[in-house]
Amino acid sequence: MERTDSGFYVVDVLNLKQPAGKPFHVEARIRGRSTVPGASAVARHNAFIEDRVRRLRRRTSHVRAVCAAKRMRENGDKSAKKSRITETLEVAERNRRTILERQVRSCAEAVAHAKRVAREQSERLAELTAARRAALEERLRITALRRQRLLTIPRSRLLEPQPWDEGGLRTVATDAVISIQQWWRRMKVDPLVRNFLRFGVSLDKSLKTPFEKLVRTMQSPSLIKAVGRLLMRLDKMTNHPSTVWKNPSRVFLSAYMLAAHPEELMPTMGPEEEALSETAQSMIREFESWIAAFEAGRGYQQLELFWKSWAGYYDAFQSWKEQDSRKIVDGMIAHFIELERLWLSVKNQVDADTQWAPRITEHQRQLHDKLSKFGETALQRLAAERDALRADFEDSIDTAATADILSTSPQTFPSLSRSPQRRTDSVSPSRSPSSSPPVVTKPAVVRAQENMAGTSTISQSSISSMEHTDPQISAFGVGNQLSNAQLAHELVMDPEFQLKPVKRSELEEQVRTLAKKAFFDSVRQDFIEGKFSHHVPVFIAQIRDALLAMVSENGKFAENIKEVLDVEHIKQQLDNNAFDFLRCLSYITEKMLQLCAPIRDAAIRSIALSSDIVTAFEHILDILEDMKLDLANYRLQALRPILQQQAVEYERTKFDEALIAGAVTLERTAAWLATAVNSLQSVTAARNPENIQTPENRIGYEDAYNEALLNLIFSNTAISLSTLPETLLLDADRLFGFQNEGQAITIVAALVMLSKNAIKELRDNRPAVQKLKQTLFILLRDKGTTIDNLSLQVISTINDSLSRPSGPPTRLSVEQESLIRSMVEKTLSYRDPVFSLLSRRIQFAIRHQLEKGVFKRESLASHGLDIVQSELESLSRRVCLLAKHNKEVYAKNYDSFLEKVVQ
Repeated sequence: MERTDSGFYVVDVLNLKQPAGKPFHVEARIRGRSTVPGASAVARHNAFIEDRVRRLRRRTSHVRAVCAAKRMRENGDKSAKKSRITETLEVAERNRRTILERQVRSCAEAVAHAKRVAREQSERLAELTAARRAALEERLRITALRRQRLLTIPRSRLLEPQPWDEGGLRTVATDAVISIQQWWRRMKVDPLVRNFLRFGVSLDKSLKTPFEKLVRTMQSPSLIKAVGRLLMRLDKMTNHPSTVWKNPSRVFLSAYMLAAHPEELMPTMGPEEEALSETAQSMIREFESWIAAFEAGRGYQQLELFWKSWAGYYDAFQSWKEQDSRKIVDGMIAHFIELERLWLSVKNQVDADTQWAPRITEHQRQLHDKLSKFGETALQRLAAERDALRADFEDSIDTAATADILSTSPQTFPSLSRSPQRRTDSVSPSRSPSSSPPVVTKPAVVRAQENMAGTSTISQSSISSMEHTDPQISAFGVGNQLSNAQLAHELVMDPEFQLKPVKRSELEEQVRTLAKKAFFDSVRQDFIEGKFSHHVPVFIAQIRDALLAMVSENGKFAENIKEVLDVEHIKQQLDNNAFDFLRCLSYITEKMLQLCAPIRDAAIRSIALSSDIVTAFEHILDILEDMKLDLANYRLQALRPILQQQAVEYERTKFDEALIAGAVTLERTAAWLATAVNSLQSVTAARNPENIQTPENRIGYEDAYNEALLNLIFSNTAISLSTLPETLLLDADRLFGFQNEGQAITIVAALVMLSKNAIKELRDNRPAVQKLKQTLFILLRDKGTTIDNLSLQVISTINDSLSRPSGPPTRLSVEQESLIRSMVEKTLSYRDPVFSLLSRRIQFAIRHQLEKGVFKRESLASHGLDIVQSELESLSRRVCLLAKHNKEVYAKNYDSFLEKVVQ
């Protein structure tokens, strides 16, 4: 190391270098390896190579085996696919041949029909030509004879005046008049006959024509017009006195249907029906005989025979029609009286004038118009029946009990279960002024049941037999004891209530569809292979049971179904290859058409168009399920008038039974009412700090009930079965809908009010506000709507309403759009002061109708609710209907609890 002049030290590092050794781990490995001679290394190398070769050979053999297995699988798949394709082609070929054979048969029938028509026309033309030729030859012969006679008379005799024989002259004049008259009549009748023959209507063709096609032919306006003109002309040609016929052409054409298909027009063939059918056939034969005689140049005597037969048939038809008309009139009068009885039973309800009166009046008006077509006698019968019903109703009111006269104000009327000295209030709605004295007798609903026991076949047992009818009933968590009560409750609360098919989730529907398709595909494969004995009897048995369930057990209809759809007999026919599928399916569809509602006719008739038997069975089973539902809804509609009179007592009895059995309790109901009472007491205490005891400061039972109901509907917590009062379980879905609708009305009213305040152009633009309201309601009913979607749609609607066709487009500013977004978000949080204010105003409007029975529209505009008046009024009316019915059923339970908590 040396020091330089600059003060640095220099170190010579060359002498410090030394070779670096291997890393310690590598050096240790090399040191541990023993030295191997060269021969040992070669042997080890050869062994390594041989081992590698063996591995490669094994790998190669494995690859070859895998490839061979794959080729075998591919060959197997190809052969299977080829066989499936071959089978499919064979089936397609069979179907093609079947279709071609069917088309060939159809074409052959069409050609044969065309040839037959052409031959008939040719024969008719030949007959007409021959008749004309014979008439012309006869005229020529007479002319020749007259000429020969004139030629034998000298001209001098012809020129001399000779006295004519007056008798001969009179005979000649009479013959001339008759000839001219016959010629004139023939000239007038011949075009009418030709026009009628143009339609090709005859008795023989009618017998061969299907009923539906024959009906369409006979209802042709041109045919009806042609027949009417012909009958009018024939009426003038006969010597009989002129008669005023009513719809003669339709009556005449009906004879073809009565003669060819009497069982279609008259299902119950009695002696009168058979006589009418025979009379129709006889009349048509006489008419066709007259047509043939007329074409031959004669026919006056045959016309007299036909006209006599026509008059007899017309009288028989009118007599039969009058009997049928009487049945129709009786049915319409009975329907009208049922509607009148329904109105008398519901007219005291809160919303009867708005909910019931318009529809009942409209139905009665339609029935009255239809009855007026049957003459004054039918209307007189209707008036007499209606007057008798009203008189009976007035008499029953005079003698009936009126135990429901209970006041809403404290300290007025007694309870249903306690003496007048101990009760001071009731939840039951008032039906008379508060000054009316109490009347303690049996409830009116018991009287209604007693009256119905002698006049109706539907009784309490009929209701009890409908257990588990509605699949949704079990969802209310009360047990099977209230299933009938739920059904009766829905029929009373919802005039449009109907049983509907079970709702399935999307996954359930997919699984059901796939399973159903797989099942019927397997059935179709069995049918292709000729295996009918396994599935057909099962299908027939299911169809037979379904049809029998829709008819009376001991009627002729049921006996006929049991006889034709005998499963054991069908099994024997299948075993002997003697079963006629088309005939059986035709019989089934015929019976279904006789039993189904008109809405199912098209679907049932389409079954006959199906060429696949399996598809036909599938459609039949599906339609039978729909028919079962139609029948159940029809029976429910028949029960509705009776249930409306029995529902209150029935629901009360069923609930009491559930209470006694321990299936339900009143814990949640008590807590629900207690919360409402506490709320009212706090409000009363704030208004009356001195605690002065006055009637105005006391809490009425009905006030507590109304408060509890409104708190439930307008709560920010969603209604659930676990928290709902036991007395409202039957209305869980309905209350949930009320809650959603009340929130939607509040939100729409708040957003419209805030939009009008923020956008001054909207204040006087009524159509734009209406459009905004409708858009908001649509968005709020959509489950997928978000706050952003709602804000954007509100902005878009306002922009569209602000644009003018004649001026430049007007849009909201960025600040206004931001204001609307914040306004929507704040309103939907349910903590907005405007939302709370409007919610209280909506509750006030509904509370007013609950207390007074009238919806107050005058104050809506000042409260900012005029834009949602129709929706709010509809909600208020339905809430009042629910409250009225609920109080009538559970008043005893509510009163017993409120008596304890209301001081």
